[in-house]
Amino acid sequence: MSKKTKTQPRNYFWIVFAAMLLLCALMGMRSGKTVLLVLDDPTVVTETAANTSLIDYARLAQRDSLLAGATIGDRDPFRPVPVHTRRKTTVRQVKQQVLPTLKALLFDHVNPTARLNIGEEVSGWLRVGDSFQGWNVTEITESSVKLAQGKKALVLP
Repeated sequence: MSKKTKTQPRNYFWIVFAAMLLLCALMGMRSGKTVLLVLDDPTVVTETAANTSLIDYARLAQRDSLLAGATIGDRDPFRPVPVHTRRKTTVRQVKQQVLPTLKALLFDHVNPTARLNIGEEVSGWLRVGDSFQGWNVTEITESSVKLAQGKKALVLP
């Protein structure tokens, strides 16, 4: 029989430490290689990179998909949205409200749960007393779910 020594756990520490160091080095080299691949085409950056107006962002975006999402859009992201462009809810939009439908029902006498669809959104598992987009679950039976929203009541089969 061999006895375990106190130095054996320290060996595992150094092995794991070396593996993590190797992993960090590989990730660093991979990141550096990616940057070089994106920027190695001399026609992408014209004359000088100090003047950012001379950089051809369209060609860079073709090579790097993350750059497309970071380019400047129609408005300054550090300024608030002007009031005239905010959407206001109109009476017509309220009347077109989509009613919920029952997606799933799991009934037992201890903890009955249900899932609802409202438009394209799906709720999590709801219990009696939970709410989803303003609809409160008031009762869950073996074959239906009763919902309430203000003075409206709805039974989903």
